[in-house]
Amino acid sequence: MKRSGISLKSMLMAAVLVIALALFAAFFGGCSADCRIEGHSWKFTLLQNNSGTVIKCSQSESSLYPDAVAAQISVATDGGVLTITEDGAATEYEYSVYERSAGGTIYTLVRDGQSCGLASVGITSYADGTGEYTLIVTVDGNSCYFIAPAEKCQ
Repeated sequence: MKRSGISLKSMLMAAVLVIALALFAAFFGGCSADCRIEGHSWKFTLLQNNSGTVIKCSQSESSLYPDAVAAQISVATDGGVLTITEDGAATEYEYSVYERSAGGTIYTLVRDGQSCGLASVGITSYADGTGEYTLIVTVDGNSCYFIAPAEKCQ
């Protein structure tokens, strides 16, 4: 069947090619070694409770979340230890890789010898072709979001 000079067979071949390229990018592109918790300068964006309400956010995000408290929260990694600091109070978690894929890395968090949460690192991609690394630390039903530049996405 022909429609506007393009055959159905040509359209199917084009669709198969697009799907194959997407699968190739998913398996061989993505995060690879860069989607790790180490080696990034993480910037705090927001803290969300288990019902999805943003309860704290960075000063730069405060106009988007008027009911949230503006906060300065930092995260650092060193030798398998993740440290989250707010108002001078630091909380440390040991972390280890739980699962790694082309799309990102998931870590288990341990505090005082007990598994207590998860952290995940992946790339958030935007419609304009830019992107950034995203770290989400989830403990006690709260999720803390951090971002870092991802030059290869831009």
